[in-house]
Amino acid sequence: MQSPFPYASDQQSTLTLTGRWTEGGVADIRIPGEPPLVVPLPAAPWAVMAILIQAAKDAGPEDWGQAFRTIHELAFLLYKKTGLGARDPENIIRLVFRLRRLLARAAEQRPEGDQHRSAENWSKRLIERQPFLGYRISLPPENLRLEILDGVLPG
Repeated sequence: MQSPFPYASDQQSTLTLTGRWTEGGVADIRIPGEPPLVVPLPAAPWAVMAILIQAAKDAGPEDWGQAFRTIHELAFLLYKKTGLGARDPENIIRLVFRLRRLLARAAEQRPEGDQHRSAENWSKRLIERQPFLGYRISLPPENLRLEILDGVLPG
């Protein structure tokens, strides 16, 4: 069954997330016709984005709902993978806000590009939220790449 929620961002865009669970990394976002957007991300926002990318990559076309993660799932996975967040779902809401803000600020720094949409709205479409389902990266899984540089988790 095809998802009743079409991707909210440009389906031709690509996203590569590179970094380490406990140190963060960079998001490299390519939107056709615009300069590359490379966004440095601290550990917790990077890890939230990595968890969402993993969910998108793990969900099959028939299992579209598996691409979404609730705040409770994100809180559990963030703590499990990084030791950050104290398993607090309210912390996830703040982290998603922070992640969107980091993406929007980077987009605002670009010359011209993205004139027909605000950077804030663009970041909300990229990190999409649906009531009762949770958050997802709103790009097709084949346009997502995750490069985790650390092979061994601390602890």
